[in-house]
Amino acid sequence: MKKNLTLIESARQLGVSSATILNWEKQGYLNGIRADKGVFFSFSEIVNLQKKIESGLIGRLNSRANKKNSNKTFIPDEHFDHPEDTHKIKLIYEYIIENQLNINESIFCLCLNHLISSGLLLKLPFRELLKLYNKKSNNINVIQELNLWQTHLDFEKKTDLYQQLLDFQLPEISDPIGVIYQSLTSSGEKSKNGSFYTPKQICDEMAGEYLNKIKGNAKILDLCCGSGQFLLAAGERIKKLGRLLKPTCLWGYDIDPVAVQIARINLMILFSDFDFNPNIYQRNFIYNYSLDDHSRKYRKFDLILGNPPWGAEFRHEQLTFLKEYYPEILSMESYSYFIFIGLNLLQEGGYLSYLLPESILNIKTHKDIRAFILKNAEIRKIKNYNRVFSGVFSPVVRIDLEKKNPEKAYLASVENGRQYFISPIRFLRNDQFIFDIHNTEEDVRLLEKIWAFPHITLTGNADWVLGIVTGDNSKFLAKIKKKGYQKILKGVDIQPFRIKTASNFIFYDPSQLQQASPLYKFKAKEKLIYRFISNRLVFAYDTGKHLTLNSANAVIPKLKDYPMKVIACLFNSELYQFIFRQKYFTHKVLRSHLESLPLPVLPQETLKQIEKLHDRIVLSTMDEKLFEIRYNELNQLVYNIFQLNENEIQLVRKRLK
Repeated sequence: MKKNLTLIESARQLGVSSATILNWEKQGYLNGIRADKGVFFSFSEIVNLQKKIESGLIGRLNSRANKKNSNKTFIPDEHFDHPEDTHKIKLIYEYIIENQLNINESIFCLCLNHLISSGLLLKLPFRELLKLYNKKSNNINVIQELNLWQTHLDFEKKTDLYQQLLDFQLPEISDPIGVIYQSLTSSGEKSKNGSFYTPKQICDEMAGEYLNKIKGNAKILDLCCGSGQFLLAAGERIKKLGRLLKPTCLWGYDIDPVAVQIARINLMILFSDFDFNPNIYQRNFIYNYSLDDHSRKYRKFDLILGNPPWGAEFRHEQLTFLKEYYPEILSMESYSYFIFIGLNLLQEGGYLSYLLPESILNIKTHKDIRAFILKNAEIRKIKNYNRVFSGVFSPVVRIDLEKKNPEKAYLASVENGRQYFISPIRFLRNDQFIFDIHNTEEDVRLLEKIWAFPHITLTGNADWVLGIVTGDNSKFLAKIKKKGYQKILKGVDIQPFRIKTASNFIFYDPSQLQQASPLYKFKAKEKLIYRFISNRLVFAYDTGKHLTLNSANAVIPKLKDYPMKVIACLFNSELYQFIFRQKYFTHKVLRSHLESLPLPVLPQETLKQIEKLHDRIVLSTMDEKLFEIRYNELNQLVYNIFQLNENEIQLVRKRLK
């Protein structure tokens, strides 16, 4: 057993952020061990703290274990086309909750209901249905399935209540039991497992994209199938196309035994003309794949579909295993393992289609899996769905891959509000292999032109000031100034070229705060404050020595003879909004982004001209018309510096719309 855990491993073990671990250390709940390679924590100490949190002995910390420990449930009503379907699900959901019925036993009863509605079982009293050895079905495999499932259940205490579940009307959707089960599963459990229910429309779209391209006896797989939405979609498409494929061509695995049971029943109902045993099994493929040479070498698939788990939690011993068996995956991100396994299980020329968080495209952490994809497959399509999951704020993209050695020049389809084609080969040239799908080839040419202009950057040429993280704003912030309190700015207080009057105050005591930059940095003679949570660059020149909360950070450039006001003008200009949007397309302004932005090498005369224009713009911020005139003057000056022609300027403005 490993004695000490790294900061990241400690955070994973407790289900919180690294910043929270450091805050708990500061408050005396943990004792960090400093070393050259970072901070470490005793494994036994982490485990003891985890027990105290889970037992409620430290209630305040328990609230910091955020959404991952939430017991909140919700009905994913985006899956319903008709309000009456939502109502039917709600009635069943409320009945199970109000009567405190066991979820597994309730799902079993609802599967009986579904089988009766589908004609695979006769409608009999509940006690009679439990005597399934009477074989009230022509499908022997259905009977065997239910008998095996029933051996793990106990209906003795609430038989009459479970009987009622047979009388509820199920919504006429392909996976009614899966939706009910998803509704009953707590959001905390979903967050820990990284699993969320996929809308049927998306499943249908993904399943239908490549089935007609696969000839012969296709084999289709979902490595984390849940209740089988993707397999149902593939099965429905197979039947619609009239393909002579048996239902045993569909394979699925999942770690959730109840979801697996639902998926098996779902396929038996869809293919009720066949008496078959579905190839759907309970299995954690991340661990079994590495140990199962037979599957890896001989069981190859033509199409792999799915919505693999994102951000799933791993225990300490699991992390050790993953590092050993998957050295290529440095991020320890759960969906990256399923991409790796999926591509290895595909036939040559087979297709993989996954729903993934948008962050895979451009976040530094996922550089490893982007490099693996570019080396081992051709990208066929990337489609942006934005936000499609209830209770999940992360935008979603679909990535389709074809297993083959990538050619030197090939095109991939991108659907991102509009459809166009790009050459993914350019991703290999991008820093960190970023998938900059928001750029057409025309955008790329313009960005390359901008970067070709002689320039310097802030890399190694600035001090950075992170905004304060209190851990509890309601406790530390005041609306009126008290003795010893100072003004503190939020992100919303920062406007282009202007700082609004602070409406919050704080007593600056770093020992009580979760994150606090040194006071001397906040009190610098001059600095640039910018919004951190933003999809555009918003900068203001500050000589007021303001403190900021973590929604606003600051930078103190150290470039000789390059005025801060010039940098503020450049970063606020239209052209730099275009650069930031097209290069990073994110809702967070990171230090790494700002360090990479090109600052054109300019004669002193031009620098002074921009500096004076900055002051004129600041004086006009309260006059909308005058501000617009002077801001347009700045934009034209920046366009001229980079020698943009009229067509290029129009492209910039078109993208910003």
